[in-house]
This record gives sequence, C-alpha cells and structure tokens, in this order.
Amino acid sequence: MLLSLQSFKLKIQGQRLVPGFAGCLLLFAGCISGSSPAEPANYTSLRTEYQKLTAARDSLFRSTDSPLIETDRDAFQGLTYFPYDSTLAFRLHLRPILARDTIRMVTSTGEARPFIPYGTFRFDAGGRGHTLTVFKPVGEDATPGHLFLPFTDQSSGRTTYGGGRYLDLTEDATGIFTLDFNLAYHPYCVYNPLYSCPVPPAENRLGVAVTAGERLPDVL
Repeated sequence: MLLSLQSFKLKIQGQRLVPGFAGCLLLFAGCISGSSPAEPANYTSLRTEYQKLTAARDSLFRSTDSPLIETDRDAFQGLTYFPYDSTLAFRLHLRPILARDTIRMVTSTGEARPFIPYGTFRFDAGGRGHTLTVFKPVGEDATPGHLFLPFTDQSSGRTTYGGGRYLDLTEDATGIFTLDFNLAYHPYCVYNPLYSCPVPPAENRLGVAVTAGERLPDVL
C-alpha cells in the first residue's frame, strides 16, 4: 500500500517546508455508466488498513515530526475517530474527466494551488446519490501516482473541521478504487495555523453527514 498523506506545505517566515509525514492511501472511484460492477469490498482488509492508518497518524503526532504546536505535544492523547462504518466503504469505477484543464484551489491561508480535475466518483449514501471530483496535484505539490479528494459534508463545522477533510488515492490502471470514508482525515491546519491547506471546492460539498473517519475531539 502506498503511503502519502499531507503533502501540503508548512509556512514559516515566508518559507514553504514539506512536512515529514506520509500516511496510508487506499480509496476512491465513481461508477461509469454501462461498466461491469466492481468486485465487493473486502471489509476485513479495509478494517485492518484503517487500524494501520489510525496507529500511524497517532505515532506521527507524537513524534518530532508532529504537526502539532510544540506546547500541545505533551498533552496529546490520540486523534479522535467515528466508529468504523462498513456501509461507508465502496468499490467503485472511476469516471475519467477528459478535459483536464488546470484549476486553482484556494487554501486556508488565501493562496491558490494548481490541481487537475482527474475524474468523478458516483455513489449512494444516506438514501441519495452523490458525485465527488478527484484531483491530481501538479507542480511542487505533485507526487507520482498520488490523487487527492477534498470534501465537506453535513458534519463539517459540527463534529468535523469546518474546512473539510481529505482522502488520498493512488492511480490505478484498472479504473477501480476503494472509496472508504473511514480513512478521511483532517488537514494539519486544524492543529497548527502555520499550515496551508486546500479548501474543498463547491462540487465536493456533500449533502449528507459522513459520520466516518477522523472527527473533532470534544474539546480542542
């Protein structure tokens, strides 16, 4: 499994430094009309990957490479997650975007970063159909094979960060991905304002609460 979480840059005294972290990847894709169904998700394997990811994130946050402000590290007790929900893990086909023009995605610090819309995912959740766009980072944020899916949902600003959460994917020639919202994670700017984090675009605002993945602790 490819590791590559949080490819976003830390801003200190005008410099942009790459955070020393890579986290687990796994994830998304949406249905292509007329395509054959994807094979069912292996939930035992997905839960194992989820456990690896949460352990790796906690280990990182306790390490010298932690994104936490130094004064917060001693008090760190672990990140907070919703209970694992297998109904929010899907095996889906990617619907490629043919006109891949570079767009500029705004960030939490006001700057804009270049991304290429790569494809869309269609899935059902909460009794409704939904579509999300996956992006490919370009320029200094690009990592070979890495795809990026930022989103907000009806939990944003309530039990999860108002600026949204992220999912990482790896390019796959088969066009079939695992979309597991249990692997959704908060950007580093939740814990440290020096980080500059992309803000999910309007097309990735879900009209349902995704109660899976990383959540806010009861007290920040």
